Amino acid sequence: MINLLPNDKKKQIRAARANTRLISYIVFLLFTIAFLSITCFVVYTLLNNVKISAEQVIKDNQSTAGSYDSVMAQSKIIESNLFSADDALDQTVSYSDIIMEIAAIIPATSIIDTFSVKDAINAPILIKIYSKSADDANLIRDNILNSKILANPSIQTENNQSNNPSKYPFVNNISMTINPGILQ
Repeated sequence: MINLLPNDKKKQIRAARANTRLISYIVFLLFTIAFLSITCFVVYTLLNNVKISAEQVIKDNQSTAGSYDSVMAQSKIIESNLFSADDALDQTVSYSDIIMEIAAIIPATSIIDTFSVKDAINAPILIKIYSKSADDANLIRDNILNSKILANPSIQTENNQSNNPSKYPFVNNISMTINPGILQ
């Protein structure tokens, strides 16, 4: 086919095709920009709604947490009281064990007259034990000196046989403390 159109007309036809193609690209770009703008607006709106919802949840949680502050303060007071009680219980002495130990080391022919205990842990315990014989009084003294529960014993033995002709003329006055290693 022979193209008989003049060159000027051919240039104008080519320019018209190029312009048509450029216009279609521009329209496509405008639609793409519009689509992306609408998509960004929708995403922004959704994220903003999520942000507002999250902020509301945070405010609700803060107001709820505020009501628990008094409970937390009370729990801390209770916890400190429990630590104090634990310390006090750690220092508690079972005097029944000590009495049983003392009863085990005195002879059956002796009697305990006085057993004086103070509230303080390191306070001395005062005991007055009456014995029938000097041998029993010496046995009590030796057993207390060798006891693992009792510490720092101070023993005074008196013979009241001439002043007091009773069945128990020998008196052991004992002052001692509890061995701290036994208390643990």
